[in-house]
Amino acid sequence: MPVNVGRMTFHLASGESARIFEESVQSAGAFVLGKRSFEAAGENPIFQKPSFVLSGEAREEVFKEGTKITFVTDGIESALDQAREAAGEKDVYLFGGANTVQQYLGAGLLDEIRLALVSVLLGEGIRLFESLGSESLELEKIGVINAPGVTHLSYRVVKENDRD
Repeated sequence: MPVNVGRMTFHLASGESARIFEESVQSAGAFVLGKRSFEAAGENPIFQKPSFVLSGEAREEVFKEGTKITFVTDGIESALDQAREAAGEKDVYLFGGANTVQQYLGAGLLDEIRLALVSVLLGEGIRLFESLGSESLELEKIGVINAPGVTHLSYRVVKENDRD
């Protein structure tokens, strides 16, 4: 089932998956995007919400279709801080590939992880949790939703200060 968000179409396996995706987008106040995820959209806003793109090159802010896109060159923490300020009381969502997720996980900056587990095994690519090395990551299950062709998993990342 295709779901159009901005100028990108996400091909989701079912109406249930589309609903979950749309609810996530609506609950967000801002997004942090990896450079490749941003480029996949063809430089058009994906979510119509403030978006902060991790980039190695300085670029001017862009306003497209009422959406402010800021290119952040001074690190993942800065991108997150700017997104939090823009989001106000709403959540900040990280939308990126494995490299982006690994950076935020490694820095301890993720509060929650949402995964869509599709029943296809890929023989190549970047493993999502490859960079953890020997460190463990404790997760607390928030929810599991089985939908046709995909299982949606939500976990809270348990931080050191939560273990007391």
